[in-house]
Amino acid sequence: MLPLTFLLTVLACDKASEPERAPAVQADAKATASDSSEAIDQDTDATRMVIRTGRIELRTDAVERIAGELGALAERYGGYVERSDGSAAGDAFRGYEAALRLPGEHFEAAMAELRDHGELLGEHVESTDVTQRYSDTRAQLRSHTALESRLLGLLESTTSVEDALRVEAELVRVRSTIETLEGRRKVMERQVAMATIEVVLVHPDPPQSQASAMARIDDATEDARSLFVGVIAGLIRIFGALLPLLLLGGPIAFAAHRGLRRRRSNSTQ
Repeated sequence: MLPLTFLLTVLACDKASEPERAPAVQADAKATASDSSEAIDQDTDATRMVIRTGRIELRTDAVERIAGELGALAERYGGYVERSDGSAAGDAFRGYEAALRLPGEHFEAAMAELRDHGELLGEHVESTDVTQRYSDTRAQLRSHTALESRLLGLLESTTSVEDALRVEAELVRVRSTIETLEGRRKVMERQVAMATIEVVLVHPDPPQSQASAMARIDDATEDARSLFVGVIAGLIRIFGALLPLLLLGGPIAFAAHRGLRRRRSNSTQ
């Protein structure tokens, strides 16, 4: 960071005819930062900055119908479906997940309406107060913006190339910080303005007694096929293990048999 003494030195050199201006600028900068911080604190204290997120899990046999209604529910509260994902078995939905974004002031009403769409399996609500973080970000943003203005004024008044380059380098750093702070501020404002609700819909598993006869036949057929494949695979493994022994032991056994027959023939003669 460019030392404050350097800024004051350059300012004093460029404005030698106004020797008392540097202390005044420094005092004015401190006063401005202090006033800005107090004003921001008072403004954010009046309205708390709270990020609200929720998750609700429901069991229902009408997953597909309710999934189709979530978009209309979000729009009714001034929001939208940010993302969704469904799983199906055959032609029917078995599960569905969606993320709803809607204004924070409608968070409780939307959660209450969602509870009526099925059997409640679980619910989680979280509120994160970012008032102080938001206040600090705005204070830093105001301070760096003021510093940027002073550096621009200093850049216009300086006559030294070396000093101008140093001021420009500091301007680059300050502007980068301003962009970061501005992005952070906008993210917090969006998160506070629009709450997030994660909705999970699950279909109840059918009782075992209601399983169709065809499904049981299919399961039995699959089991028989797996067993048949297993037996064939076992036989192939056994044959593969015995094949080297047959290839090596066959000629030896044949030679031994011929030798035995010759000995018997000789003993007979």
